[in-house]
Amino acid sequence: MSCREGLISPQTETKA
Repeated sequence: MSCREGLISPQTETKA
């Protein structure tokens, strides 16, 4: 999951 998907899915915490 890309950091951009982090915006869509809260599961992926944006590291950037």
